[in-house]
Amino acid sequence: MVFSESCTVNEIQQLRVPSTYRLKLSCNTVGMEVELHEDVVPQPRISASIDVEITRDKEKCLEKYFCANGYVVSTSRIGDTYRTVISLHGLLVVIKSPSQLDLRPMDKIYFGLTVK
Repeated sequence: MVFSESCTVNEIQQLRVPSTYRLKLSCNTVGMEVELHEDVVPQPRISASIDVEITRDKEKCLEKYFCANGYVVSTSRIGDTYRTVISLHGLLVVIKSPSQLDLRPMDKIYFGLTVK
């Protein structure tokens, strides 16, 4: 398992692509932005709790309400923050953390989430 935490929705942005939105989440020391489609994951409310899991184990991901496979696009460091970008076949997940996650560009991962 690479990452597994309960996060809180801080902000929801509607994107230009119809029915697509971006969640801004806070997860302990990690900040995350996740793009999703309303037909796949109904839009949660502000302050909702969401369990997020990034793993290499497909079966573990399938335990979540939403599970998608994707690839790490880039990892970088900006000041004291490590930034990891994951593409879920076009939808992006951006993770900002104080320490580097065990992810490298082109790693295949599974991204799962459940809105509580």
